[in-house]
Amino acid sequence: MSIRALCRRLLAILGLGLLPPCLPAAAQAQDVPALVERLAAGPFADRVAAAEALAQSGAEGADAILQALLDGRLYRVKADGRIVFADKVEGGFRLTDPAGGAALGEAGRRDVKKIKANNKMRTVLRGALAALSLRDPDPARRIAAADAMFKTPK
Repeated sequence: MSIRALCRRLLAILGLGLLPPCLPAAAQAQDVPALVERLAAGPFADRVAAAEALAQSGAEGADAILQALLDGRLYRVKADGRIVFADKVEGGFRLTDPAGGAALGEAGRRDVKKIKANNKMRTVLRGALAALSLRDPDPARRIAAADAMFKTPK
């Protein structure tokens, strides 16, 4: 077994101990909407910091929000400023609430604005998602996460 493979497995097994401690549940619930809002606006450096903070929060659904941003599925509704998951359908998008997964109906292309990520942010998102996956109870997912972390340049 190579040193890299050994390190990867060690990270997958002990990953929980290497990750920063999670915030208390009450702090997570209060901070998540603010962090999601910061993902959507402002300079990219601030948005990258918000993505890292969201990943470190350990909040439920953080991985889905970060994955949607990476996949180009995180949008802002122009009418009310809400952040939503948007999946393409004929004539527009099907909207879903990122907080609870509730269906929010459909919107036209001009009714929503895509939240964009630059190359640096995509790199941070991949690493953050891999770090979140290290907490997964499934050993196979932890090993895949360790592999992804080794592939993500620092």
